[in-house]
Amino acid sequence: MIASGSGGAAPPQPVAPALGPATAGRCPRRIHLEHAPGAPRDRRTEPEEGAKMRIESGIEHGLAVLQRLPEAPSDLPAAAFGRLRPALVRTPRLANAERFGRPELLVADGRGYRPVIVRAHRTTDAGTSVPPLLISSVDRPFAVVEQPDRHRRRQQADLWQLAHFVVMLQQAGLAGDPVGGVIGRGTWSDAVPPAPPGTDPAGAPTDDAEVIVWHDLTPLLDEYRERFAFRQRVAAAAVAGGELVHPSRVSECRRCPWWSVCSEELQAAQDISLLAAGIDVPVLRAAGLHTVPDVIAAPPALLTSLQLTSIPAGELRVRAIAHRDGLPLVPKGNPAAPRADIELDIDMESYLDEGAYLWGTLLGTGRADASPDELISIAGGYRGFATFDADLAAGEGPNFARFWAFLDRARAACRARGLSFAAYCWSRQAEERWLFSTPRRYPEVPGMPTIEQVKQFTDSSQWIDLYAEVKSRFVVPGSLRLKAIAPVAGFSWRDPEPGGENSMAWYRAAVGKDAAGTGAPDLPKRQRVLDYNEDDVRATAAVRAWMSGPARELPTAAELDRAAAG
Repeated sequence: MIASGSGGAAPPQPVAPALGPATAGRCPRRIHLEHAPGAPRDRRTEPEEGAKMRIESGIEHGLAVLQRLPEAPSDLPAAAFGRLRPALVRTPRLANAERFGRPELLVADGRGYRPVIVRAHRTTDAGTSVPPLLISSVDRPFAVVEQPDRHRRRQQADLWQLAHFVVMLQQAGLAGDPVGGVIGRGTWSDAVPPAPPGTDPAGAPTDDAEVIVWHDLTPLLDEYRERFAFRQRVAAAAVAGGELVHPSRVSECRRCPWWSVCSEELQAAQDISLLAAGIDVPVLRAAGLHTVPDVIAAPPALLTSLQLTSIPAGELRVRAIAHRDGLPLVPKGNPAAPRADIELDIDMESYLDEGAYLWGTLLGTGRADASPDELISIAGGYRGFATFDADLAAGEGPNFARFWAFLDRARAACRARGLSFAAYCWSRQAEERWLFSTPRRYPEVPGMPTIEQVKQFTDSSQWIDLYAEVKSRFVVPGSLRLKAIAPVAGFSWRDPEPGGENSMAWYRAAVGKDAAGTGAPDLPKRQRVLDYNEDDVRATAAVRAWMSGPARELPTAAELDRAAAG
C-alpha cells in the first residue's frame, strides 16, 4: 500500500517513535495503522502457512550463513565497537532516537564500516552488470573482486535496508564508503563461471550464499532520507491521533496484514487505484481522475491521451465499467483459446530455489466424441510425477526424465496418428525456469532431454500459456491469478487453503523437513500436495473449456463501451 500525503503543513506533533530498517520502503499507510491509537489490530490477518514457512526457512538460511562467517565480536552496541574498531562485527546493535536495526555483519573498509545483510532470495543472475559486479567471498569479506559472468539483482527492499544502516553508521561517525552488501540464496544453476580475478579456480563460487554482492548506495541516500522523514511525520501524526496519508492500492497490498482495513476504504471511495497499477495512479489523479466513476464519465479523448504503463488507454473505461458492474472478465473479441485433438495441462511445483519436485499432468481431448485412450492409446486423467526424496537433488533429475518421457510419448502418438497436440500451463515463465534448468543440472540422467529439445518444444505452437491467452483475449479489471480466474469458470479447489506458498509448507512436512524437526515424512501432506496440484491442472482445463463455451455469451468490451457512451 502506497499512501498519498494529504497536503498542507502538519500541526505540531509529538516525536515519532524510532523506526526500523524496513521503514523507508514500507507503505506509510501501514506505518500509520501500526502507530495510531485504537487501531483495529484485531483486523490484521495471521501469515498463511506458506508465508510462515518462508519466514522459518529464511531464518534457517540466515543462521547457516552466520555460521560460515569469520569469527568476530558479536552483538556489540555502536559505542563498544566504535571504541574497539574490530575489522568485523557480527549482528551489531544499532540504535538512536530515530532509528534502530541490526545488520548481520559490518565490514571495515579503512574509513569505517560497510553493512551486510543476509536474504533468502537470489542476488545474482547469469550475465554482466554495468558497473561491473563486485563481490567478496563470505569467508573473505575484505577481498573485493570483480565477477565478470554474473549480473547483480537489485532488490529494492534490500537497498532501502542497507541505506538505513549506512545512515545510522554515518550518524554514529562510523560509516565507511556508502556501500552495502547482500548475501543471498540460490545455486548458480548455469555453467559454473570462471573464478573471479585473484581467486583460486577450484574455489570459485557457485551459490549466492557464498558471496557478498556489493551495491553502491550513493544514488539512494537522499531519497532514503526524504522517505524516512515523511514516514516519521506519518508515525508522529498517528501517535497524536491524526492522519497524514490515505490508502492507495499497490502490489505490496497483496501481502499486507492491514489490507482488510484499507480495502474497505478504497471500495467505499471507489478509488482509482482499484483499476490501475501504482505507477499509473499519479498520472490518473493528475488528469483529475480520482475514482472509478470519474473514469466512466471522462471524455474519450482524455482517456486515450493518458500515458499509462499498466493498461492500454483504450481499455481504461471498459475496465472501470466492468469494476462497477462486477464483471471479472470482459471479452475483447473471440474469447476461445487454441484447442487440439489431444490436450495436456501441466503444472509444476517447486521448493524455493532448490528445484522442482512435482510435474502434474492432466491428459484430455478437445473433442467431445473420443477420449485419449481411444485416440492415442494412452489413458486420460491426472498423473503426478513426483519425488519426495528428502534430498531433492537426488530425485529431481530422474523424476523430470519420467515426466518428459510421458510428454514425448503423447506428442509422438499424435504425430503418428495425424492428430493435433497442445500442452497448456498458467504463466510459462514458472514452468520454463525448471524445464530448462533441470536438463542443464542433470545432463547425465538417463532419458534427460537436451536443452535444444526443450527449446524446440517451448518455441512450438504446441506450448500454450493460458495466462497470456486470457490476458490478450479479455479486459481483466481484477487479478489475473489462476485462483481468481478459475472460479469465474465455475471451478473450485478442494483444499480450503490452496496456494503455491502453502504447497511448499506441505512439501516440507511431506519430506520430513517440518518445523518440529522430527525428520518423519508426513504422508497425508504428500497426498495434499498431489491433490492440490491435480486441482491446479484441472483449473486450467476448466478455464479453457469456459473460454470456448460460456464466455462467448458475455458482453464484449466494444458493447460495454458503446452502451456507456450511449
